[in-house]
Amino acid sequence: MAQLLKQIIKGISLSLILILSTGSVYAQKSKKKSTKTTKTTKTTKTTTTTTSSKTATTVEKKSLETKVTAEEQKKQDLALGKKLSSAIRTDILKAHNVSGLIIKRYTSNEEGKLGSDVLEITSDAKLDLASIQTILSSYIADNFEYATEEADTLTHLILLYNSKNRNNQDYLIKNYSTNVVLGVKKEKIGLPSVTTVESISGQSQILLPIEKNILKKYALDIASFELVDQTKSDLVLQKDGDEQKKKIDSFLNKKNTTENDELNNRMMTANPTEIKGISDKLALNKRREEMRKVNITSEKEYIAFLDSKNKKETTTSTKSITSTTTSTATTSTTVNTALPAGPEVPKDKFTTFIAGTNHAGINAREFLFVPGSGILAIGYDAGLPTKKDLRIFMTSTGDYELKRSSEGIKLAPESPMIYADGKVYVIELLKNDAYIAQFNTELEFELRSEATINQKSLIQVIGDEVIVTAIEKKGTRDDVKVFKVKDLSFVK
Repeated sequence: MAQLLKQIIKGISLSLILILSTGSVYAQKSKKKSTKTTKTTKTTKTTTTTTSSKTATTVEKKSLETKVTAEEQKKQDLALGKKLSSAIRTDILKAHNVSGLIIKRYTSNEEGKLGSDVLEITSDAKLDLASIQTILSSYIADNFEYATEEADTLTHLILLYNSKNRNNQDYLIKNYSTNVVLGVKKEKIGLPSVTTVESISGQSQILLPIEKNILKKYALDIASFELVDQTKSDLVLQKDGDEQKKKIDSFLNKKNTTENDELNNRMMTANPTEIKGISDKLALNKRREEMRKVNITSEKEYIAFLDSKNKKETTTSTKSITSTTTSTATTSTTVNTALPAGPEVPKDKFTTFIAGTNHAGINAREFLFVPGSGILAIGYDAGLPTKKDLRIFMTSTGDYELKRSSEGIKLAPESPMIYADGKVYVIELLKNDAYIAQFNTELEFELRSEATINQKSLIQVIGDEVIVTAIEKKGTRDDVKVFKVKDLSFVK
């Protein structure tokens, strides 16, 4: 019995040991598991914190990128304008696509018609009006040699001009060369009235009217008078219209003065082939200066104005002659008041009208500035419609007051006028022969060439020789003749 009791107690002890042992193991496992859970929670918290930090950094980065883009936008637009300018210079016959902007140049060879640089904004170019304005200004400054402020003024006018002439193909047909009209699409001409990114992209072709200008590096210039003529009424309606008008007036005055100074400087050293181009440009500037004095910016309108003025003067002159003839011809029952027509003045060659304070005007074929003397011109006296003899005139440079003109010498109808070293050379007709005639700046006749020449000739003064080249009869024995400057004696 005692032995049985010992065994039972021993069994219970073993069970307790096993139970205690199992509980200890379980407790250790639970502890380990609990530790893992805590670590996981800590890790999760750490991860959450890191993610939040990354999100904040990304937002800050995006915000910074937006700010940089806004700051860089103008630089990018300026660079794009220069790229377009560079592209058109590489090949003026091709259309060039730069970042979704297509630039194409159309030069005009038609008299009285404009050419154009056409900038098309394709659907690939998502640009607002501010960017387009910056691009245009940069392009104009780089391609046509203007200061930034001047280019900005021209750009302002161009945007107005293109808004006014939206889809206006009829205007293009009247004022632009055929290649421009054929090169644009009617539905895309100009800028829409609502200038959003969506309304401009893929639907706009901006016209930059261009004309010839020998003073520019590429012999082309923005047609500023065309822009001013078309936008002057629109400028008045703008909030800053008066300020813009002052800028434009200042720009035109400066442009005219600078160009005339440069032209007169070039005239002093120009060869015979360059003189005509310089004279034509001086004539154009002079005409436009006169246009602005009478508040006319349209070339066609000004020509009509001159025609009307000339008709009035002719009518007044005719009435005066009629009155005089009627009062003196008391014995005659019929009075012939028709004026003799005289030879036709070639209009394409006599395009300059120099009006002064003391004369009706000079229809000049060419003219040039003579330092210390004034404006020297060859042409016809507009105040004497019945007298069609070609003469040389000298006017003052300020009010174009007539100082003097050649008298008693008959000039060949197509005579050139050459100025060199204080002397003026023209072609004189004497009986049935032609000679070189020399005048001083007082337009006093000094010398006549020793030998006759062809009346249709070019004159060059090189060193101490006057070289005369016949335009007709090329290849004949006397197509070139040489005379000494000092006395016009025949050399060969």
